[in-house]
Amino acid sequence: EQSKPLTIYSEKERAFSTALLKAGIVCSEVLIFGEDEQFTLSLVSFGKTDVKRIAAIASELFNLPLIISERIALSKDKFCCILRKKPAFDAAFGIASSTKQGEIAGGDTHSVIRIDERTFMVALSDGMGSGEYAKQVSECTISLLESFYKAKMPSDVVLSTINKLLSFSREETFACVDIAIIHLDYAQADIVKIGSPMGFILSDTTLKILDNSSLPLGILECIHPQTSAYQLQENDVLLFLSDGITSAFHSSTDLCEALSVLARSNPQELADEILNRAIDEYGGISKDDMTVLAVRLFKSAT
Repeated sequence: EQSKPLTIYSEKERAFSTALLKAGIVCSEVLIFGEDEQFTLSLVSFGKTDVKRIAAIASELFNLPLIISERIALSKDKFCCILRKKPAFDAAFGIASSTKQGEIAGGDTHSVIRIDERTFMVALSDGMGSGEYAKQVSECTISLLESFYKAKMPSDVVLSTINKLLSFSREETFACVDIAIIHLDYAQADIVKIGSPMGFILSDTTLKILDNSSLPLGILECIHPQTSAYQLQENDVLLFLSDGITSAFHSSTDLCEALSVLARSNPQELADEILNRAIDEYGGISKDDMTVLAVRLFKSAT
């Protein structure tokens, strides 16, 4: 990318510098490069400038929804600000969980992190069993996932590395994992499921089941995880469930029927309702660690 010819936008850069000066913001350098989805604006400014105001001025001037991608301190009173086009989509999250009755710690651990302003990861790890050791295994798995994906390593390398680390343990160390990398520019979810129960994509009129046939991490020395790409639509909900939730229902048909009648506009309310229904199916107690992770995609405000 650094070797590509750089298009010159001298007039636009001068216009932006002038617009900032009129707003009382001084900047010493302005550089515009890239087009359309790759449009990037960087500047060097001074003092305690409101970066949101800079983004608002830039958005109005260039007729593009721009967001602050990075703010880098160069010295005590000098910083570099980088703006990029706002992704077409954004997401809301809902998480509901319950620890197995009688256990202090649970084996379910989840993560929701931004890899960058255009991509985020959601993951659910279920350490086999319950209690403190299952919690440690699950938290270790999630921590490694976060670190490797933030470094933008490919899924097959990430998961094979974590699998080796777990399989080297002297004790039985297994984890079922759901992972989704969601691209906000074009609403695509790259999903990996390893040893985990069924997940779902809930649309207005359909319910898509996400299933897998692989063993949990840590059982075999080598694994070959498959990544499945799913095109999401506005208001679709991605749903990851731990086995404590799915096992509460008598069959997958019962679970699908329960999901089909639930409201989906608020992912937190949806997660809470699924957890409560699963506990009701168990007779009012948590017979296992139980976690629901819901992600709803929606169009970004321009």
